Amino acid sequence: MGDEKVSFLPEDYVARRVEMRTNVICLSLFGVVLIAVVGAYLVTSGQRSSVIKKQQEINAAFSDAAKRIQEHDELQRQKKQLQRKARVTATLIERVPRSNLLAELTNRRPEGVTFQELDLKSKKIATASSLTGKNAGSALNAATAKGKADPKKKNEPPLEVPRYDVTLTLIGVAPTDIQVAQYMAALARCQMLDDINLVYSEESRSNDLAMRKFRIDMRINPDADVRMIDPLIVDRNAGHFADASILEPSSPDKD
Repeated sequence: MGDEKVSFLPEDYVARRVEMRTNVICLSLFGVVLIAVVGAYLVTSGQRSSVIKKQQEINAAFSDAAKRIQEHDELQRQKKQLQRKARVTATLIERVPRSNLLAELTNRRPEGVTFQELDLKSKKIATASSLTGKNAGSALNAATAKGKADPKKKNEPPLEVPRYDVTLTLIGVAPTDIQVAQYMAALARCQMLDDINLVYSEESRSNDLAMRKFRIDMRINPDADVRMIDPLIVDRNAGHFADASILEPSSPDKD
């Protein structure tokens, strides 16, 4: 009969065992696949949560940056408004008050010099930023186009700070030309004045006395500021004057 193995088990029993073994293998493979799917879902869910968190942090950073940019723009706008107001205020403040100017002219005159006429004239200085004719039309068209391109920004006209050229004509009399020369030298040391010229000095008679009638043309220094200039102190008893900056308080006598 050869090497054939003879099984004494019933055929239906053998078939059930094979079927059971197949079911166990299938269930094991299904469990492995299920565990792999659940693990992949957990990993993907964790990564998704991390990505969402990162995205929220980036959005918060962008929102904070946008808020800071908006605050910076607002500060810049307020700064420009304050600068504009400061420039307007500066134009309204008189750097050289007429009372201070008259005091300087009076305190610096030598003995015997008398004023007869004092004429003050002012003329506005044309600036390079002033636009006329074609340039003004071009600037207006450019500003209009810019306003249409960016409607959020308001077109503010450029502020032009007016500057004035103030000239002063002084006519007076003095005993001699020496006093006239002394007065010219004293005016030349005044920081408020500039471009001092003696127009004439001629003989004139007043109450049967020979006097020298003179005319001095000058202008106020446009860069002068009376707040930065030390006042002139006149010592009439000593017959001379001095700047306050060079005067020192007297020290007590030492033993």
